[in-house]
Amino acid sequence: MILRRLIGLVVVLAVLSAGGFGVYAWRPEIPAIAPAPPSSFDPELVRRGARLAAVGNCNTCHTRTGGPSFAGGLRIPTQFGSIYTTNITPDAETGIGLWSEAAFQRAMHDGVDRLGRHLYPAFPYDHFTHVTEEDVRALYAYFMTRQPVHATPRANDLRFPYNQRILLAGWKLLFFRKGGFQPDERHDGRWNRGAYLVEGLSHCGGCHTPRNALGAERGNHAYDGGAAEGWTAYALDVDSPSPVPWDKDALFEYLRHGWHEAHGIARGPMAPVVDNLNALGDDDLSAVAMYIADVLGTPSPERAERGRSVLEQTSGEVRKGATTTSDSAAPSEATKEKPEGRPSTSRPAHHATRVAGPCRMAESIWREAQGQTAQRPAISSM
Repeated sequence: MILRRLIGLVVVLAVLSAGGFGVYAWRPEIPAIAPAPPSSFDPELVRRGARLAAVGNCNTCHTRTGGPSFAGGLRIPTQFGSIYTTNITPDAETGIGLWSEAAFQRAMHDGVDRLGRHLYPAFPYDHFTHVTEEDVRALYAYFMTRQPVHATPRANDLRFPYNQRILLAGWKLLFFRKGGFQPDERHDGRWNRGAYLVEGLSHCGGCHTPRNALGAERGNHAYDGGAAEGWTAYALDVDSPSPVPWDKDALFEYLRHGWHEAHGIARGPMAPVVDNLNALGDDDLSAVAMYIADVLGTPSPERAERGRSVLEQTSGEVRKGATTTSDSAAPSEATKEKPEGRPSTSRPAHHATRVAGPCRMAESIWREAQGQTAQRPAISSM
C-alpha cells in the first residue's frame, strides 16, 4: 500500500512538473501585420540598419550559395543534425513580411519567433539579446525594405529529441540569460563600445569560444578557441597560439584589410567577416580592436621576445615565384559588391604564409582537398 502511494505521488509530481514546464515554455503568437511599404521607413534608419546587418554577418548565414540575399536555405551542420537558415526577406508567405517590430525584437532578444516557437541557438540570440532596441529597430527597417523573395528553406533535419522545440525552453533555462549590454564602469567609452559590438551583433564568441555537449558556449572558457565550418577559430585570449602576439594596431589592420604582415590573410569563415566589417567606421573598428586586444591580454616578456624572434627570422622572406596567387589563401566573395578600400586578393603568396609559411600553405592545400569542411587540428595561427 505504501509503495503504491509513493508511485502515485511520483506520477502526480511528474505530471505537475511537466505541466509547469509547459507553462514556462509557452510563448504567445504575436499578431501578423500588413506588410509595410518600404517608403514608410526612415532612409537614415535603413542605412544604419544596413551597417548593423553587415556587422552581424547576417548575409553570410541567411544566404545559401548562389541564392538570393537573405532568403535563407544555408545548411548549418551541428552534432544534432542539420539546421537550415530562415528567409528574412519581407515576403509575406515565406519570410518575415507579416512580422511587426515587436515580433522582430522578441526574436532578437528572446529567441522566439512571431508564432511563439523557440529558435535554435544556431541563431545567436544569446549574443543578440545584448543589442539595444534602437539598433534592432534599425535592423528591422533594413530587412523590411529588402526585395521580398518567395522561397521556403528546407525543413531542419535534427535527430530526436533535438527536433522538439519545446526542449529549447529548457536549454534557455540552463544557458540563456536575457539582458541588454551593461557598460563596465572600470573602462572608458571606447572600450565599452568595442565590447558592445564584439559581444553583441558581431557575436565573436559564437566561433571563438568552445561549446559544451548541448551546444552552449562554455562561459568559463570564453574565447579559448572553438570551431567554425570545419575551421579552427583560434583562441582570442592568453592561450592564443599566434607565434607573434597580437596588439590593437595589428588587429585593426587585419580586420580592416583582411591581412597583416605578421599574421597572414583572413581565410575560410573569417574572410566574409572581414568583408562585412568594412561597414564599420574607423572609430568603431578601432574600438573592436581595442576590446579584443584587452581580452588577449599583455603577452609575457618571454612570449613577446619569441614573437620578435619570429619576425626577425621571417622579415624580408620573399621566395622566387611568391607572386603566384593561391585561391585557398584568398578571402571568399561573401558579398557581391566589394566595399571601397577592400584590398586585392591577388597578394604575394608569402603574405598568406608570413609566419611558419610552409605549414600555413600546407594547411590551406589540405583543406582545399577536403572541400574546406573537415575538422583538423590547427597547424598555425591567424
